Amino acid sequence: MGESLLPVSQANRWPRFPGMDEPLDPTTKKGLIAAGIAVVIASVVWIVISNEKADMKAKQDAAAKLVSDFLGELERVEKEENASAETMTAAITLIDTQPNRWKGEVSEPHVLRIKAKLTARLDKKKAKGEFDAVFTAAKATVDAIAATPSEQLIATKQKLTDIEIGSEIWDPAYPAQIKEMKSKIDNVLVTKMRDEAKAFAAVSGSSPRQAIAKYAAAEDYVRKAVEDAKRANNKPDELAYTETFKSLLVEADEFYNKVMTPEFIETIPWKDLLGGDMASRWSKSTNVPGFACRVENGILTISPPDAGSKLQGVAAILDQQSDTLRNFVLEMEFSVEGIATMFFHVAPPPGSPDNRQSESFDLSSKDGGVKAGDKYQFRCRYVGSQIRIEFPDQDITPWEPNPSWSKRRKGGIAFLIPEGTRLRVTKMKIRELR
Repeated sequence: MGESLLPVSQANRWPRFPGMDEPLDPTTKKGLIAAGIAVVIASVVWIVISNEKADMKAKQDAAAKLVSDFLGELERVEKEENASAETMTAAITLIDTQPNRWKGEVSEPHVLRIKAKLTARLDKKKAKGEFDAVFTAAKATVDAIAATPSEQLIATKQKLTDIEIGSEIWDPAYPAQIKEMKSKIDNVLVTKMRDEAKAFAAVSGSSPRQAIAKYAAAEDYVRKAVEDAKRANNKPDELAYTETFKSLLVEADEFYNKVMTPEFIETIPWKDLLGGDMASRWSKSTNVPGFACRVENGILTISPPDAGSKLQGVAAILDQQSDTLRNFVLEMEFSVEGIATMFFHVAPPPGSPDNRQSESFDLSSKDGGVKAGDKYQFRCRYVGSQIRIEFPDQDITPWEPNPSWSKRRKGGIAFLIPEGTRLRVTKMKIRELR
């Protein structure tokens, strides 16, 4: 026991150093222990750091993959030329609901570009879908035009008008096809609406007001058909529609004169054009120096443009797009200095009074007219094509021009005021006959 387990010959081969067999002193032992502990701690720290780095890299790789997959999905939809509206909507929703996958990332500008592109494509796809729906429905209506009610044909033509502008972006052939469909509708309706109004008015016991409305709708439609054909330089249709329009007006005038009797007129209440809500509905020129129009305490006062301006001012009532003044009786009390031209059935703004379209009458204190500054009673009856103006308290021959088919059948009342003219209206009331 105590002897080397190695053969003597081998044991003797190990080198021997001084103090090798001597025990370690406490300080050395502590140093070795501390060094060992330090090595262990360092190893543990290294392992922890290595693991943290690996974990961080794994998370970074996962996040990068998440972004990459997200971007890849968006790019796939972007590159899909025939992507459905549902697919593009889903991609846009993904962008909006998952900002953590792209906001603040290098890919953020790219994602925003994709969103903008998909949104534009989606809007275009929706617009094309809406266009196709209207066009297809209109075509079906026109194909069955003979059996289609007038109201549906009118609505169809309006829808075609709505989609006509810009239709060439879908197909260069669309504008011509739309014009052809509108022309077919006009060809039928121009005659159909006239015949329907006449037939309705002829039915015993039919409502006069409903018949008046039927004729009014026919007048408006056929007149517009004439104007549209003229703008399109379609001479055959323009001539044909014009003849139909003239005949329609004769028939309408005969009916109006038959039903708009004094008894019928008396059933219509007066409307004060200088009081209540109507006092604030007067329109006027705003860019004519010196010109002024005001309604105060039921009195309309109009002052002229500045001398030397070479301009004229306009004051009007019931002249807006939403107004429907057509047949009426008007009573007015006025005084004038100069010449104030009164227009009937003027076009809505921005149109200006035009005696080629509207009947006009001068309220004049010049050349044998009324006496400047004095009050006069004025009465106007405008039914169909016929207008009659008279001064009940004066020995003045009533003004009753020959009817003109080319004049507008509805519109507002306007005063045209040149330099040097002053107009004061102390009473103005109307009965709208409809």
